[in-house]
Amino acid sequence: PVRFYPYDLYPVELCKDMDMGYEATRVRHHLPHEGWQEFSFRSALVASLRDFTTVMMDNSVKPENSKFMAAYMTGYLQELQSKTKLRKLYGSMGWKEEGFLLGRKLYTPEGAQAAGVSDRVSIEMVNGIATAGTLEAWQAGIQKLDQPGLEAHLFSFLVGFGAPLFSITEYDGAMLSMLGDTNSGKTLSSKCMLSIYGKYKSLRIGKKDTLNAKIEKMAMLGNMPVYIDELTNTEADELSQFIYQVSEGRGRARLRSDSTMREAAEWQTLGITSTNASLVSKLATGKDNAEAEMVRLLEYRVEKLPWRACLLSLWGTW
Repeated sequence: PVRFYPYDLYPVELCKDMDMGYEATRVRHHLPHEGWQEFSFRSALVASLRDFTTVMMDNSVKPENSKFMAAYMTGYLQELQSKTKLRKLYGSMGWKEEGFLLGRKLYTPEGAQAAGVSDRVSIEMVNGIATAGTLEAWQAGIQKLDQPGLEAHLFSFLVGFGAPLFSITEYDGAMLSMLGDTNSGKTLSSKCMLSIYGKYKSLRIGKKDTLNAKIEKMAMLGNMPVYIDELTNTEADELSQFIYQVSEGRGRARLRSDSTMREAAEWQTLGITSTNASLVSKLATGKDNAEAEMVRLLEYRVEKLPWRACLLSLWGTW
């Protein structure tokens, strides 16, 4: 026997990253002060001693002999391959061949089952897809939107149920904009919508996110509704690009680290934002011909009405 690492370390399972197109290995190991840890790495890196050592070091594993550790890992992976089936890792939420993925659960006709998520998906987003409280309390809060004057707010909430059904249409994406004054309940409507699936702060796209970050997060959400917090201050050119990409349902193709082409991220869903100033007007004044963008944007008014007490009670529910 030869010691190549002083602590417990072993691969747990082999996975197929459906988004990245390669096999990944999930490893479990123990550190003297932090306790048990887990991480994943691309299985092919075992074939390159330098790359394998780098990925181990990046995950707080410091081998005494990298060559022996790589040999141990290769043998263990062969053993796992002979005894277990590859588990799929998904790079986005929503419809899959087997069912509908929400967080780490895949809902199929046979029931919910555990599912794997690719490392490219935000952990905060995955953990944000969760349940809390009671269904009865949630229903009671939502029912307060069912009254005259709150039609726009209720419509915004229902986008949350409509987004997953968008995949049965011939369209890939559409953009909606809630236009209204401050304190008219636009943010509240978005909180109600995202509460269908989980935590508001984990699932929204922030107003300070770059255009590329917004597109990446849309791709992660897949068929789930997308709420973009405030596009009021977005420049006309960037706004135009974003609306185009939302409607195309496809991000930009990029190169992987090994110089092979990675498929562009895709989605089929509804995006919704809130603004204090008309996005249609911004597009019209910011471009010579913005007709193509404007037909891809549905803007509707959210009126500021004297039902502040109702809003405050509903806000308290969330």
